[in-house]
Amino acid sequence: MVIMEMRGHAAARPEEEVVAKLEDLRRRRALSQEELAMRSGVSSRTIYNIEREQKTEGKPYAPRGKVLRAIAAALEVNPEDVDEFRAALGLPPPPAKG
Repeated sequence: MVIMEMRGHAAARPEEEVVAKLEDLRRRRALSQEELAMRSGVSSRTIYNIEREQKTEGKPYAPRGKVLRAIAAALEVNPEDVDEFRAALGLPPPPAKG
Protein backbone atom coordinates (compact mmCIF):
# COMPACT_ATOMS: atom_id res chain seq x y z
CA MET A 1 0.00 0.00 0.00
CA VAL A 2 1.14 3.51 -0.76
CA ILE A 3 0.95 5.04 2.72
CA MET A 4 2.48 2.00 4.41
CA GLU A 5 5.56 2.30 2.17
CA MET A 6 6.28 5.70 3.71
CA ARG A 7 5.90 4.69 7.36
CA GLY A 8 9.59 3.83 7.73
CA HIS A 9 10.42 7.54 7.98
CA ALA A 10 10.14 9.76 11.02
CA ALA A 11 6.70 9.63 12.56
CA ALA A 12 4.53 11.82 10.37
CA ARG A 13 0.89 12.63 10.71
CA PRO A 14 -1.38 10.88 8.20
CA GLU A 15 -2.12 14.19 6.48
CA GLU A 16 1.59 14.81 5.99
CA GLU A 17 2.07 11.32 4.55
CA VAL A 18 -0.75 11.78 2.05
CA VAL A 19 0.52 15.21 1.00
CA ALA A 20 4.09 13.88 0.61
CA LYS A 21 2.89 10.96 -1.51
CA LEU A 22 0.78 13.15 -3.78
CA GLU A 23 3.70 15.53 -4.32
CA ASP A 24 6.01 12.58 -5.02
CA LEU A 25 3.55 11.18 -7.57
CA ARG A 26 3.31 14.58 -9.29
CA ARG A 27 7.08 14.86 -9.52
CA ARG A 28 7.47 11.27 -10.79
CA ARG A 29 5.05 12.08 -13.58
CA ALA A 30 7.13 15.18 -14.38
CA LEU A 31 4.17 17.52 -13.89
CA SER A 32 4.43 21.05 -12.63
CA GLN A 33 1.87 22.26 -10.10
CA GLU A 34 0.23 24.23 -12.91
CA GLU A 35 0.02 21.16 -15.17
CA LEU A 36 -1.52 19.13 -12.37
CA ALA A 37 -3.99 21.95 -11.75
CA MET A 38 -5.01 21.96 -15.41
CA ARG A 39 -5.39 18.16 -15.53
CA SER A 40 -7.33 17.96 -12.29
CA GLY A 41 -9.47 21.08 -12.52
CA VAL A 42 -8.16 22.13 -9.09
CA SER A 43 -6.64 25.60 -8.81
CA SER A 44 -2.86 25.88 -8.86
CA ARG A 45 -3.12 27.82 -5.57
CA THR A 46 -4.82 24.81 -3.96
CA ILE A 47 -2.11 22.47 -5.27
CA TYR A 48 0.53 24.85 -3.91
CA ASN A 49 -1.19 25.08 -0.50
CA ILE A 50 -1.48 21.30 -0.28
CA GLU A 51 2.16 20.69 -1.13
CA ARG A 52 3.46 23.46 1.12
CA GLU A 53 1.24 22.14 3.89
CA GLN A 54 -0.31 25.51 4.61
CA LYS A 55 -1.90 25.30 8.01
CA THR A 56 -5.64 25.56 8.43
CA GLU A 57 -6.98 25.40 11.94
CA GLY A 58 -3.60 24.16 13.18
CA LYS A 59 -3.49 21.17 10.81
CA PRO A 60 -1.77 20.72 7.45
CA TYR A 61 -4.00 21.53 4.51
CA ALA A 62 -4.79 18.12 3.04
CA PRO A 63 -7.08 17.43 0.11
CA ARG A 64 -10.57 16.18 0.90
CA GLY A 65 -13.52 14.81 -1.04
CA LYS A 66 -13.76 16.08 -4.61
CA VAL A 67 -10.33 17.71 -4.53
CA LEU A 68 -8.67 14.46 -3.46
CA ARG A 69 -10.53 12.50 -6.15
CA ALA A 70 -9.67 15.05 -8.85
CA ILE A 71 -5.97 15.13 -7.98
CA ALA A 72 -5.79 11.34 -7.67
CA ALA A 73 -7.49 10.89 -11.05
CA ALA A 74 -5.12 13.37 -12.70
CA LEU A 75 -2.17 11.47 -11.22
CA GLU A 76 -3.69 8.14 -12.30
CA VAL A 77 -3.74 6.78 -8.75
CA ASN A 78 -5.47 3.40 -8.54
CA PRO A 79 -8.76 3.25 -6.62
CA GLU A 80 -7.35 1.13 -3.77
CA ASP A 81 -4.73 3.77 -3.05
CA VAL A 82 -7.34 6.54 -3.12
CA ASP A 83 -9.30 4.55 -0.52
CA GLU A 84 -6.13 4.30 1.56
CA PHE A 85 -5.60 8.07 1.30
CA ARG A 86 -9.21 8.64 2.41
CA ALA A 87 -8.76 6.33 5.40
CA ALA A 88 -5.47 8.00 6.38
CA LEU A 89 -7.21 11.38 6.30
CA GLY A 90 -10.06 10.06 8.45
CA LEU A 91 -12.60 10.39 5.63
CA PRO A 92 -15.48 7.96 5.30
CA PRO A 93 -15.46 5.59 2.33
CA PRO A 94 -17.15 6.92 -0.81
CA PRO A 95 -20.82 6.04 -1.21
CA ALA A 96 -21.46 2.71 -2.91
CA LYS A 97 -22.48 2.97 -6.52
CA GLY A 98 -25.65 1.40 -7.73
